[in-house]
Amino acid sequence: MENKKKTYLAILTIVTVAAIIFGSVYHILGAIYHFKEHFHIGAGGSSEEVNISNDYENVTDIDIDCAMSKVIIQSGDKFNVTFKGRESLSPEVKLSGGELKIKQKDNKDIKLNDANKDNVLTVTVADDVTLDSLNLVLAMGDVKMDDIEVADLSIDAAMGNVVADDIECSSADLEAAMGNIDMLDSSFSDLKADAAMGNITVDTEQDLEKYDVDASASMGTIKIDGKQITGNKEYKSKAVGDTIGKINLNCDLGNIDLK
Repeated sequence: MENKKKTYLAILTIVTVAAIIFGSVYHILGAIYHFKEHFHIGAGGSSEEVNISNDYENVTDIDIDCAMSKVIIQSGDKFNVTFKGRESLSPEVKLSGGELKIKQKDNKDIKLNDANKDNVLTVTVADDVTLDSLNLVLAMGDVKMDDIEVADLSIDAAMGNVVADDIECSSADLEAAMGNIDMLDSSFSDLKADAAMGNITVDTEQDLEKYDVDASASMGTIKIDGKQITGNKEYKSKAVGDTIGKINLNCDLGNIDLK
């Protein structure tokens, strides 16, 4: 009987680890596909450095699609888009019906060492405006977001870290296939964060007891309000009293810290 129990536990462990690996590989392959969809590695393309900056008005929504760049989203006295870096990586920017679309040009050759160059896209949001939506898809590069008010926030960073500081939003959906997710000093109703190979840190100004919480760290640790959850890779709790919203956090290979 004891041998059967050990065999069962061994099989269960193997199946669990295989599922985690599959999930991680799925995220990584998705990241690679997104990168290849935009660019292919080569020796061509212009290596000239540019510094392009333009102001915009009456923006309600922002949609950003980048393959290789550091992305900074910050607050300022007016809407502005600035790109500093390689000319062939400079984005096309269009404003139509209140939607500001920022997209790096497709099908450009990239030198292998371009990943180490300082290609920086800075988007400044007017500080007296609450955006309806902000959507960012980034294949390679870090995201730094600070002091932004937006109803619906979505960030998908395939190969890079996501840091969102002092954010006010109704809902946030954050994903990093290979990188950490930090949402700090922020307020929200609903938050979903998924890190395949990285840690998740969430520091909210609101009372955690007012949220329905579902956290899972398949091969990591979970810490809730300073207390580490022992003996389990999952944590669930129901809100006490009036519910603000839901927090759903998932790590395949990483730790969760919710406070």
